[in-house]
This record gives sequence, structure tokens and C-alpha cells, in this order.
Amino acid sequence: MSNDKNGWNDILINSLLDKDTSNRILNIPILNPRCEDKRIWKWNPSGSYTVRSAYKGYLQHCLSMGNLNVPGPWKNIWNLRIPHKIKHFIWRLMRDILPTRPNLQKKGIRCPSTCFRCNTDIENTWHTFFSCPSAKLC
Repeated sequence: MSNDKNGWNDILINSLLDKDTSNRILNIPILNPRCEDKRIWKWNPSGSYTVRSAYKGYLQHCLSMGNLNVPGPWKNIWNLRIPHKIKHFIWRLMRDILPTRPNLQKKGIRCPSTCFRCNTDIENTWHTFFSCPSAKLC
């Protein structure tokens, strides 16, 4: 920045850096030092964060990257006429991101690996909902 802090020191930047890098730096706008900083969420017109605006921002990012191909039967799940919390649970179950003991251990939480119901098998998603003797009783 220049000595008066109102702009870039063009001569110094151009003398130290290659043309492409110096152009990138010189194109960065300088904020008014008398203005107070505040957080603004760019994907919401009000500037405040919401989960909905984050999701829309994520979709926009995926579209811009040409990467909106979501593998799996997710569209079918979201179109089911069941409560949203059950749709969400099914989605988490199919993605294997429920808080089973191995998944908790991956996040650094110390806990035993074995199923707390039968105490014989590792408590993964498949075991918890399908192969555990307690699950078979349901």
C-alpha cells in the first residue's frame, strides 16, 4: 500500500512482481479505513447466513463447476411423502453418516467399537439396523 494508505503503491508492486501478479494485486479494491468492518453473507440479499442460502450457494458453485451430478437415489428419497426428519434419516443411513461408534471414532471421539446391544459385533450402520439380534427383533 502507499504511505498514505489510500491505495496501492503501483511503482513498488510493479518493480517487485511479475506483470500478472502485480495486476491481480492492483485490481484488489482497497477498503475505506474509516468504515467499520462487518460480516456479509454474499448468497443472501440481506447479508445474513441461513442454511437455505448456504445450500443455494453450494448449488450455484456446483453448477458453475459443471458438477451437479449427485449419485444415488437421493431425488427419490426427497420426493417421498413422509416427514422430512425421516427423509433426512434415510439419507444419512444410505450415506453411512449416522453417529455409529466407528463414525464417532473417525471424529476423534473415544468409544468402544462393539455394539452396545449385543456386545459381539462392530457397531456399523449395517449391523445396527439389519444384522444385530436386537434389530432383528423389531
